[in-house]
Amino acid sequence: MAKISAMALDLLPDNHPGIDPASVFVQVTALRETESLAAS
Repeated sequence: MAKISAMALDLLPDNHPGIDPASVFVQVTALRETESLAAS
């Protein structure tokens, strides 16, 4: 999480100049998909 937050703040000025880094909220959502095994 610390690395992702730091990367987001590093990229912020390039992508959104004028945005205050203190006002940025970083949310990470992870999804995992699995396939059901058919009963034999």
